[in-house]
Amino acid sequence: MKMSKFKIIEEGNLKSTLEIEFTHKRSRVVERLQVYKDDPLMRVHFFVDWHEPYKILKLSYLLPHDTNLFAEIPYGILKRPSNGQEYPMQRALFLENNGAGLTIANNGKYAYDFLENELRITILRNPLYAWHMPNKMRKNNLYFTDEGIQEFDLWFTCHAKKVNGLKYAQSLNEPLSILTLPKHDGSLPPRFSFGYLEGGASLEVLKMSEKGDKIARILENEGKNGEFEISLFGKKEKFCISKSEIKTLRLGNEFKETNLVEEDNALSWN
Repeated sequence: MKMSKFKIIEEGNLKSTLEIEFTHKRSRVVERLQVYKDDPLMRVHFFVDWHEPYKILKLSYLLPHDTNLFAEIPYGILKRPSNGQEYPMQRALFLENNGAGLTIANNGKYAYDFLENELRITILRNPLYAWHMPNKMRKNNLYFTDEGIQEFDLWFTCHAKKVNGLKYAQSLNEPLSILTLPKHDGSLPPRFSFGYLEGGASLEVLKMSEKGDKIARILENEGKNGEFEISLFGKKEKFCISKSEIKTLRLGNEFKETNLVEEDNALSWN
């Protein structure tokens, strides 16, 4: 695609915004970059209006040679080879070279390829929608998979530990909801938390089980044995956790460890 516009939207003491527009035939991509004072993030918002059938669009970044790439996978981070093959990812990619690290967090693009020093993130694929052999294409009834307008975000930040990058990826995908209420009486104090977790782990799941009690799933994400302290609904306890372990806790009258399918033969952590 060719760059058609380059414009500084704002440049102030608090925030600076740059907008770049690319065009190709009937399609365009608008990229808006924002940085804030004393904020480690560069936020990039993409607006895509795509009208080219049977095409795939990728976002390309050139990186230093000998860069190692790690991708978030379900409940973990996996190092992947630089072989040009397209791989799936979840909320983030982690790039490391000579002790420096870069996190690229996303909120809706889940494939990439990496060859030599070029990283390409797959933005869209625009084949016929739900077409497969041996069906014949009908010229008057063609629908394409990624036709039209879509928007998404990428956040870039340097990291010393991948776990720090994961926190930004989680913030992008699960933004805080702010609710304003009028003054009223209530049973809770002015400041209250239903739970917290401290240590080299993260609370990934909090849900109800089929039996009606609460289930918490904790992931060790620093790559080493350690411990964490968890407090939920007024109950607090410390636990040991192994490298890359997924620990599932059942919360009733006490914390009890169970397995991923929440079987009843788990041991108590008294």
